[in-house]
Amino acid sequence: MLNTAPLWNPCVNESPIATSRCLGVPLRFANLISGTPTVASNCGTLGSFFDRSLTSLGALSATEISPEAGIVSPWSSLLQTLIRTQDTCQRLVGKVGGYASIVGVGGHPWGGEQRFGDVLRRYRTLAGLSQQALAQQSGLSRRGIADLERGARNSPYPDTARRLADALRLTSPDRAVFMAACRRGDAPARYTLPIEPAPIVGRQAELDELVRRAETARLLTLTGPGGVGKTRLALELARRTEPAYVDGAVIVALAPVADDTVVAATVATALGVTLRPGESAEECVREHLRSRQVLLLLDNCEHMVVACAQLTDRLLRDAPGLRVLATSREQLRIPGETVWVVPPLTAGDAVELLSRQARNAGAAAFTRDELLLVGEVCDRLEGLPLAIELTAAHIPALGVAQVAELLTDRLDFLARGSRVDPPRHRTLRAALDWSFALLDPTEQKVMVQLASFRGGWSLEGARAVCARGDISRAALVGALEGLVEKSLVAVEDAGDVRRYRFLETIREYAAEHLDATHDAEVTRDRHVKHFLMLAEDGAVTRLGIRYPQDMARLRLEHANLRAALRWLLDGHRIDEGLRLCQALGGFWLSQGFLAEGDEWFARFLDRAAGRPSPMVAAGLHSWGRLAEYAGDLDRAMELFERSRTISSTVNDRTIWARACCGLGDLALHHSGYAEAVALYKSAVEAARDAGSVPEEAQALLCLGRATSLMGDPEQSMGWLEQALVLERQLGDGWGIAYALNETAQQARRAGRLEQARRLLEECHVLWRQAGTRMGERAALMNLALVTLELGDVRRAAELAGDSLEVSQEVGDDGSTASVRCIEIAAQTVAARGAMSTAVCLTAIASERRAGLGAPRPSIEEAEISRLVVRAREQLGESGFEAAWSRGLGVPIADAVDLAAEGLTASLETSEH
Repeated sequence: MLNTAPLWNPCVNESPIATSRCLGVPLRFANLISGTPTVASNCGTLGSFFDRSLTSLGALSATEISPEAGIVSPWSSLLQTLIRTQDTCQRLVGKVGGYASIVGVGGHPWGGEQRFGDVLRRYRTLAGLSQQALAQQSGLSRRGIADLERGARNSPYPDTARRLADALRLTSPDRAVFMAACRRGDAPARYTLPIEPAPIVGRQAELDELVRRAETARLLTLTGPGGVGKTRLALELARRTEPAYVDGAVIVALAPVADDTVVAATVATALGVTLRPGESAEECVREHLRSRQVLLLLDNCEHMVVACAQLTDRLLRDAPGLRVLATSREQLRIPGETVWVVPPLTAGDAVELLSRQARNAGAAAFTRDELLLVGEVCDRLEGLPLAIELTAAHIPALGVAQVAELLTDRLDFLARGSRVDPPRHRTLRAALDWSFALLDPTEQKVMVQLASFRGGWSLEGARAVCARGDISRAALVGALEGLVEKSLVAVEDAGDVRRYRFLETIREYAAEHLDATHDAEVTRDRHVKHFLMLAEDGAVTRLGIRYPQDMARLRLEHANLRAALRWLLDGHRIDEGLRLCQALGGFWLSQGFLAEGDEWFARFLDRAAGRPSPMVAAGLHSWGRLAEYAGDLDRAMELFERSRTISSTVNDRTIWARACCGLGDLALHHSGYAEAVALYKSAVEAARDAGSVPEEAQALLCLGRATSLMGDPEQSMGWLEQALVLERQLGDGWGIAYALNETAQQARRAGRLEQARRLLEECHVLWRQAGTRMGERAALMNLALVTLELGDVRRAAELAGDSLEVSQEVGDDGSTASVRCIEIAAQTVAARGAMSTAVCLTAIASERRAGLGAPRPSIEEAEISRLVVRAREQLGESGFEAAWSRGLGVPIADAVDLAAEGLTASLETSEH
């Protein structure tokens, strides 16, 4: 490395004589450089000073060389000193600001482009070689080297350049600069990217995939919402792929550009291209890139997307060695573009980023409890790097817990970004303001109205809510596509349909705009009406072939249905709220959302107290069903009685029939078989009076089950056959499955086990297709019992385990159905030899039944009695009592887990 001690002296501003004395150079040379500005006064003209000086010295030294003797001119010593001075000044100018702004874009550090001759002369002089010596070592002629240095030839052949580089013994970095310059007469130094202050967090999977795509894509555009980390990811990608480009990589920062007519000029500045009179900036850039291999990173194209797209298209067509990496909230949409949507950070990477940024801001290391809270904070921030970094800045002063509380108003709270960040990244609101301002008026209006949705929406839903007034259906579709392209709306595949959604941060921002408009109430009213219609349609088509699809659709729209209920409740629209609750009753029941349904019915019916109506009567019945399935039989009794009373008052025979069926079911729970049969018969009569076939079919099914439990199989089959005829006429898959399930129970009790198994398998398929988890559980536990009696103990254990898994998934840890699952599991593990566990489970189930006031039906009691007898024989009285005692006081939820563990253990034992 050459000595780079400071040799520059400001006295070069003086007269030639003073300059000569100050620098110790001949007056002849001082005349050449007289009047050159100082470093501090005008850094930008240093380039012309060194260019003139080096050229003049090179010419002087070349005239005083003796080719025969290899004599070096005395000017050569001065030439080497000047080159060292140039190196020192580069560092000095970088410190005072003139050089730093130029170096960042990778152009020539002195503001102009070096000819190959200048580069060659520089390296030759630093090597201490004359032109003759270099010629001898490279096997070239001195005349050829001289022609290259004075510019008679703009560039050498590649082989000539390699021989010169070998003779000069250039290191890898210098050789890269030298070879890049040799391919053209005006080659600049190789472009480099700015150095990031900290390594990127995570993104390894994304980077691996992007590197692969970058190998073939000439234009790769990274899109995504503001703050998702597009620029940081693009810089890291450019840094990893930059070695593949002979001329390096350069970033063009477009965010500050406010006029699309200067995009090409901005690119020219970043490339260090000198604009020529009579030529446009684009022409100069195209000429500059035509023979180069460079990666151009266009950062933040979204507000100049048309100008960027047009310029990029023309540059790619004209410069075969060019590759473009763009970041934009909207794709460029030109031929050959590869688009990559940048996802938020994964949960682990988000926690790592927040932890690192908080430590950098001065926070102490997180405790274990704080780390759990940090994970929750990152979830609420949805993995957005900008939001995470803004949040981290508050942690040293406020702590994690306080920050988590303040995030309820994240748009205003997250307003403490880095002072060196662009203004749009200093607050979360500013980032969203930037995106919102880029939308056209229709896109803005649609985005604001879409804030009424929660958890996403379908195109059908968007049309129902937004395609009104001055927004046609076609305009809505165009606006929605625009929001997707601008990375404000995400697209998700949900089976056969596509759904759309906001990140919650973006939805909150749009909701603020919605609340500020006079259309807020109208928009939300359209939302409510759309989802009320959807729910009521789904409730009706339980009796049709679309029932499974409707249940799936309601699951997708669950968040929107909750939002509609909330707005109806807040708006004191009780009748509409009860309509929606009534329509969702079957959904809550079949999908296991018992507690949620119970809460909504309670809220609306409490406000409807003292207002008897068919809607209130129907709501009380549906609420009672939820209480029954949740195991709260006393409250279910009260609600069914209230429903029957009000339906009688308003003379609604259909709802009266439903209430009678509910009361009959409770009588069965308490082994009141005769009472249950009487109630069911009353329900059949009332349904026929009202002409309500669904209620009649349901009451007949209940009669079939009740008479079966009473021990009258012949009468039971008669009722079931009548019910099955009606259910098939209605096309009610749920009702058909119910009839098959009860028929299978009759077959099992009569010893026709294969018939029972086939019926239950059909029943299981129907209930699974119908999407009712409760029905699916019933089929699984009855199949387990039949399979156990057929002798396939292992398969019985698997089926019993599946039924328990459904209980866990739907959160049912208290109903008689979940208790029955535990009893069947007990019989199965007993057959596997785990008798102590079986007794413990039986004790838990018995205690729960006593608490519910729901004794086992006599047929089921006989099964458990046989199990208890066998257990006493195997374990002995003391062993039996010990196992029974272990089950007392165990919560039913723990019993479900214990039963599942017992079944799993028995299966593992059989495998060994």
